[in-house]
Amino acid sequence: MRRPVATIMLALLAVGLFRASAGNRVDSLLSVIDRGNCQAIEGVWRLTASPETVIAISSCGAPDSRFDIWLLDSPDYRVEPCVHIGQATEGARRGSYDLTMCEQPGKLPVRKHSFIAEFENGDSGRLILKAYKRGKRISVWRWLPYMFRVTVIDRTNRPTDHDGLVRIYPGPGGRLDL
Repeated sequence: MRRPVATIMLALLAVGLFRASAGNRVDSLLSVIDRGNCQAIEGVWRLTASPETVIAISSCGAPDSRFDIWLLDSPDYRVEPCVHIGQATEGARRGSYDLTMCEQPGKLPVRKHSFIAEFENGDSGRLILKAYKRGKRISVWRWLPYMFRVTVIDRTNRPTDHDGLVRIYPGPGGRLDL
């Protein structure tokens, strides 16, 4: 009887320590954002496509304009809070950034997605994400010309500037509730 109780108590202690360390990491990220003289992209953001997903973007301390992207809260219970999911670099145009984020952090193989993020009409509270692809692709259809005359045409006409990020901290209220 003592062994199962001890195992349960040890598991609860480990979960408590893990949550406390995640809370400490969130506090340290917020202190970096609160220190002042931040870039416009630094802060805590909520995804418009998935309102339960909250990310933080903070400088990684490099002399060039690189930023780390941290996942603070997610609807996926398998992902631990405050995990590093990507990186952002400043683009050539003012207010544009190149973001690379992994699809499922901590899971192999790592699938990364790339986005161009731009501030909407000078509003520093909204970032518009435009996805793009990197890499090479082999087209079998070009190897076999004239064999198949019927092709599949994708008629998706979803706007490319519909997905994005909305700043929730530091914002007008100045309070963050996760």
